[in-house]
Amino acid sequence: MLQTLTKEQLLNWDIRAIHNPEIFEQWLNTIAEEKIVSTELIYTKMNGQYDLMLNVYYANTQEELEEITPDFFFSYSWLEEKFWGFVSAAAKSKATFDAEFFFDQLAGYC
Repeated sequence: MLQTLTKEQLLNWDIRAIHNPEIFEQWLNTIAEEKIVSTELIYTKMNGQYDLMLNVYYANTQEELEEITPDFFFSYSWLEEKFWGFVSAAAKSKATFDAEFFFDQLAGYC
């Protein structure tokens, strides 16, 4: 059983050190209490390779959020099957979860 971290621990947690979907969901929920948080599932090509990515954005205002690049991302090629746990955590969290672009891309391949 995973322990629940304190709000202070989560606010100070470096997202690059999150390797567990449950901690990621706790982190998203805590950050969402302080900032505008959005996650986005996309299909992309980087360095000649196709990959699924879960982008994470956070800012103080919606306007700032719309102008920034992702603060961090999780990729399927790096996490493999564990990736879907992070996608699920993002979808269940208080953060906005956007998969519309992903499904638009997917529809283009059908």
